[in-house]
Amino acid sequence: MEWFGSSVLLFGILLGLLFLGIPVAFSMGIAASIMVVLFLSPNMLVQMARLGFSVATNDIFLVAPLFILMRSEEHTSEL
Repeated sequence: MEWFGSSVLLFGILLGLLFLGIPVAFSMGIAASIMVVLFLSPNMLVQMARLGFSVATNDIFLVAPLFILMRSEEHTSEL
């Protein structure tokens, strides 16, 4: 399947999931997982899970929420 057909399939799956009422983030994840299984191999799903876990546990992503928490604590304590 060429790129146009695969992109139509991807957006068709995505829109179908959205019309079913599934939230956007979950719809994008499910659509991406389906496309990986169709075009690559099911073994790549394990690699996707490892990559997602390593990105989610990165310390850099803690900076913004902790900064917001610090600001809200400073605001409520009226320093």
